[in-house]
Amino acid sequence: MITGIDLSEKNGEVRWNDFGFGDVQFAFIKATEAIDSIDREFERNIQYAKELGIVVGAYHWLHPRLHVGQQAELFIKTVRSFKGLLPPRSLPGNPSSELRGDGKKCDDLFGHC
Repeated sequence: MITGIDLSEKNGEVRWNDFGFGDVQFAFIKATEAIDSIDREFERNIQYAKELGIVVGAYHWLHPRLHVGQQAELFIKTVRSFKGLLPPRSLPGNPSSELRGDGKKCDDLFGHC
């Protein structure tokens, strides 16, 4: 079985030495969110994962109601080089926290409310 993990600053400081050899084969690590949030643990998590031979990729937590171009710029500026990384990913923000045009919350991931 192939095992991967998703990490962000919300996981706190990861104790990378707790991972045994081969326990985790890949990791997607949060780099940025919205237009102005850089994950405080991104650089550290990328560094330690690479040192352990874990294949890594970076992701951006997208907020669809914010300027997508600004979000992309922040992500690219933060990651700097995608060489040697898994293809970049963008994840949708929490749809339950998004408001529709009429002010009601939308709980559907695809906005079909």
